[in-house]
Amino acid sequence: MSTPIIEIKQFSVAYGSMKAVEEINLQLQEGEIITVIGPNGAGKTTLLNAVMGMIPSTGSVLFRGEPLKQHTVARMVASGVCLVPESRELFVQMSVEDNLALGNFHRWKEGERDRQTLMENVFKIFPRLKERKQQLADTLSGGERQMLAIGRALMAKPKVLLLDEPSLGLAPKIVQEVLHQVSQLRNSGISILLVEQNARGALKIADRGYVLEMGRIVLEDKASNLLENKKIIDSYLGIGKSLS
Repeated sequence: MSTPIIEIKQFSVAYGSMKAVEEINLQLQEGEIITVIGPNGAGKTTLLNAVMGMIPSTGSVLFRGEPLKQHTVARMVASGVCLVPESRELFVQMSVEDNLALGNFHRWKEGERDRQTLMENVFKIFPRLKERKQQLADTLSGGERQMLAIGRALMAKPKVLLLDEPSLGLAPKIVQEVLHQVSQLRNSGISILLVEQNARGALKIADRGYVLEMGRIVLEDKASNLLENKKIIDSYLGIGKSLS
């Protein structure tokens, strides 16, 4: 197997004496989608925030096999890792176009002048954003806001996307659309670590899955195998329901 683009080893996060994430080992290969599923309070969001360098952690984060000695948000962004948070954190009184332009700020500051090309690429992935590019983000639907949050991250030309609950609060039909668009991002060579409450939807688009419970990985397998696993069906996918 090739060197993972992201690997975390013996990764832990604590709030005082309470371990929120405990000794996790996880790998993400280039061009792969992996998902972390689990109940509310399992530590999924904490895991993403810590991997991104937003909260203190112990253990190792490796990027293409090299340990990140300065595990900070700035270092992760410079390495090509972007987080799309659960809250989306859009600038609601700014237009769609301006929100996207802000996603390109780091590259612009570094002298890259590819903003328009990247924006056109985002519009190809999310045509609805092009139709609404002059609208304020505050006027968008929930699904459109999620598309904008992902699109803004794509403006940084990431190699890795960390997605936190992209289906949260969306109608079932829109959830399918957003997850389908996420699955298509791999065609751009982007590797994705997806945290999702919608276990069925996440496992259908992922290559592999990890099950997180009480801050620990309790199961890891190919996504297709997890979709057929009785424990996963009973716990997360609905008792006895067919997955075909």
